[in-house]
Order: sequence, then C-alpha cells, then structure tokens
Amino acid sequence: MHREVVRRLRQGRRIREVAVEFRVPYSVVQRIAAESGVKYCGRQLDRSQEAEIRRRREIDGQSIRTIAREMGLPKSKVGRFSRRVYLDVIADDDDVGFEDTTQTRRCPVHGLVTVWPCVACAATRRS
Repeated sequence: MHREVVRRLRQGRRIREVAVEFRVPYSVVQRIAAESGVKYCGRQLDRSQEAEIRRRREIDGQSIRTIAREMGLPKSKVGRFSRRVYLDVIADDDDVGFEDTTQTRRCPVHGLVTVWPCVACAATRRS
C-alpha cells in the first residue's frame, strides 16, 4: 500500500482522494507522504479552468461556493484565484481605461456593474 500511495501522490492526486480510495485516515496518507519526501503542492488550475471561473464570476455573477461545487474544485482554490484576478485589476493603477459592457460584470466589492473596471473601485483607488 505504501508504494501505491506514494505513486498516486506523485501523479498529482490529492491526499484526501488517496485516503478515501485506500480507506485509511487522512493523517496516515499525510505521514506516508512526509516519510517518503513527497512534496504535495496540489493541482494548479489550467487555463481553461481559469477562464471558466472568470466567466462565471464576472459575467454570470455566480458565487465562489457555487462555482467550486459545480466544477469539482476546492472552494479555497476558486476564491484565491478570484481574489488574485481582482487584485490584478486594482493594481493596474496607471490607466484605468473604462469600457461599457453589454453584459453586466461582477465587481467583488460592489456587485453587478455595467462599466468595467468598477467605477467605485477606481475612484477609491485614486483618492
């Protein structure tokens, strides 16, 4: 079992998935990973997943929890990506370049907006 656990972790499987598959506690798989020197870093989002999360958050206005449940991803991963995208928009301090959108987009702070980036966020950033 030890070899199989290590092999699955090296393939990028999550500790919880491996624990459920082998019907052992999470801590056992975690200990095996630590003893064998496997550094578990989790899976990264690929570009298609990032685009899908962005579309669902900005255009459809779905919550992080809903997106995570429907895409089968951890809620924290979706939240961190959404926050990083939002902070990238805020950090773009040089030229705001507003654009009218035909569809509403969701500002993480102010909700649905029709001008992007959010005018209220841009105003608070400039003052």
